[in-house]
Amino acid sequence: MKLTNRAAPSAVRGSAASLGRNRHDALCVCRLNGVYGADRQMFFGLVKGEARQGRRMKTIRSVLIVEDEPLVAFDNEHALEQAGYHVAATVEDYDHAVSVIEDDEVDIVIADIALHGDKTGIDVARHAHARGLPVLFVTGACPVDAVGMAVGCLSKPYLPRDLIAAINIIEARLDGIEPTHLPTGLRLFGQSEGGSNDQLS
Repeated sequence: MKLTNRAAPSAVRGSAASLGRNRHDALCVCRLNGVYGADRQMFFGLVKGEARQGRRMKTIRSVLIVEDEPLVAFDNEHALEQAGYHVAATVEDYDHAVSVIEDDEVDIVIADIALHGDKTGIDVARHAHARGLPVLFVTGACPVDAVGMAVGCLSKPYLPRDLIAAINIIEARLDGIEPTHLPTGLRLFGQSEGGSNDQLS
């Protein structure tokens, strides 16, 4: 389509600049400053709204993986990156995990219980929990201690899609949305009354 409105170039430039800064806000800017007419603008807005149903703006973007099994760590890292997450780091012990938590922007910690060194994933979770970070344990047997400092536990072995589903569910719960279905092996803590999962103590 050929642009004939003299204001069009500046409007398009303004929309493009907003797109570069915030992909989620770009359509709103185009609706306000665009040059295609009100009907077309509303059409675009409806399509965007429909496309975003069930696709909230992500509150979990950056993930710290704490895992001492190299193959599991690699699989998790690959699955998360393929799903669009940023892996802040993949570490195998407490000291490195704490360093990443302190120095990098992390939105969630995925931790095994057994780690290299004297300290465990429980210690990592305690440190993360004190800083308001959600923790998902991925382990063979979820200890009782986990209930007070983690949002859930995904039992090994699990499939990559189950890990991604678990993170999506945790993200939804952080937004106040309770899940209707859990992937195999996922146990949530602190679910609302009437739920089948554990309450936080």
